[in-house]
Amino acid sequence: MCLDETMNGEEEGIPDSWYVFGSPFWGTTGDRPNVPNVVIVISGIDSSPVTAATQALLTKGINVFSIGFADLPMAQLQAISGSPSRSFSTTPENLASVIKNICAKLN
Repeated sequence: MCLDETMNGEEEGIPDSWYVFGSPFWGTTGDRPNVPNVVIVISGIDSSPVTAATQALLTKGINVFSIGFADLPMAQLQAISGSPSRSFSTTPENLASVIKNICAKLN
């Protein structure tokens, strides 16, 4: 499943992002217990606070990965993902390769 949802700025704990097309996205009937729940955030320069959203996702057991381009500080990527090992800086040309590497880590 591919989700393309754009969020700008602080989302007040992101309650609406738990729903996609009106249906719960995680943690309900149909959520496959043996399949990791993952969010890959691809971000540009943005100084919006992300700690609350990151903690809400991590608390639910969701793996958060962040990808930014070279102009985004690594500290911001790490704040988004909650971990240096899930934060990546790349070029637009190498984006697909980084996403493939993330997916390979999950298998």
